[in-house]
Amino acid sequence: MRNDMSSAFDKPEFKQTLRQYEEMIRENRKAYFESEELTLLAEYYAGRNDVFNSEKVIEYGLELHPDNLDLLVFKGRNLILSGKLKEAEWLIASLPDSSDYEVQLMKAELLLAKGESEEAQTLLEGLFQENPETDVMLDIAQVYMDAQELHTAARWLKKAYREKPDSPDVLEMLASYYFSSGDMEKAASLYNRILDENPYNLDLWQNLIKCYIRTMNMEKAMEAMDFAMAIDDRDLTNWELKSHCMFINGQTEEGFRCLKHIEEEAADKTYIQSLILMHHFMLQDFPQVLEYCDLLLQTPSLRKEEIADLYHKRALANLHLQRMEECRKDLETGFSYDACHSGLYLAQGEYFLQQLRLEDAQLAFQKALQYAYYSEGETLEIIGIAYLRSNYILEALDSFLELERQFPEIMQRNYYFMAYCYFLLQQPQETFTYLVRGTVYCPEVLDENERVFVEQTMPDPEFFTLANDIARQIQSGELDPSPYLPKESGK
Repeated sequence: MRNDMSSAFDKPEFKQTLRQYEEMIRENRKAYFESEELTLLAEYYAGRNDVFNSEKVIEYGLELHPDNLDLLVFKGRNLILSGKLKEAEWLIASLPDSSDYEVQLMKAELLLAKGESEEAQTLLEGLFQENPETDVMLDIAQVYMDAQELHTAARWLKKAYREKPDSPDVLEMLASYYFSSGDMEKAASLYNRILDENPYNLDLWQNLIKCYIRTMNMEKAMEAMDFAMAIDDRDLTNWELKSHCMFINGQTEEGFRCLKHIEEEAADKTYIQSLILMHHFMLQDFPQVLEYCDLLLQTPSLRKEEIADLYHKRALANLHLQRMEECRKDLETGFSYDACHSGLYLAQGEYFLQQLRLEDAQLAFQKALQYAYYSEGETLEIIGIAYLRSNYILEALDSFLELERQFPEIMQRNYYFMAYCYFLLQQPQETFTYLVRGTVYCPEVLDENERVFVEQTMPDPEFFTLANDIARQIQSGELDPSPYLPKESGK
């Protein structure tokens, strides 16, 4: 059965196994583990979406136990999740017992991954007919959830709930379903219900914290965080979740302290260093961006697109630090790994703008839109800000007008940028209109993130005086904003 293993992860025996395994990795040595211990370790990492370490455990396990069916099945599931369907087929064909229950579930996963839903349904319903147990319903629901077929998973979960409405396994799987479906309130309610009966289950506390973070209920997230830390203040997932809470609460220094603690303790530092890099990049701390890019570029297991993304971040950092030759070299190296990387074209476009090569920049931005791995709207947003930052006001205005036409929901957070374009072009009526919209739709630009806005555009102080005055008039009721809002919003 492949139901949730969180209760097993809370046992002292597993925690000791995890410590021994991570010490072995950290010290680059060999140690013996039973196949059951290694399968549980792989489940643990997979449950944290750490596919890399899950695969490493399985590789090591198969060195020690090359014919172990549980380890081979787990390897096959990882191959399917990684999209390596041919390799998964070959592995399944090589297994000695193709009728094994877990092998049959894996075959169903493979069929779903290949788009053969009817064949998968026939196989899974056959398994249930052979063994009509609630646990089998949960396993089948998990197969469909892993395949992102949530509607079908829900049917099996409802069936299991009717059979055993008080089963912790059923409630936990149902909570996981609601979480995957985006219904955080129902998920949190179920996690709280289970925790009332089992208050020392660390995984459940961590899942509850994730629900509260998603709903931005930071007070409850921190309360749950206290319980999780009381259970195990050495658990690195706890520290990662705490870092998220700290960053959301604006406690940046404390957030980085949590991440640095994980960096010091983790056996494999790649994931956490990537997370630290992301936060430095978002905060535009470019010297730190360069430092962590260099650290990650030493990782031997990176895919080409991951290397290209690191050079994209390096190029932007060097660009903002006015290290133009280093930026040019990073772009060149990045393109050698991925010639279709949208972010590299965005960075190249801004590099050309600073070289006063407008036509080259426009061509680069066209390529960025062509290969956009962000949504096209987000890419257009970045292009508009790049033009504005480099003082190409008319081009910035054109980008924002196009953004407003095609992606009004994204435009809402850019109204102040649009207003600033009109302000610089000395068009007071349009400036006023977009300042009103900015006050209504993205007031945080003036309240919390003014520093980021200033760094993006270097605006005239008079612009902020005008913006704050309009915000004051709206808040006091002196100014009715509705005539200045987009028509669909002003009705």
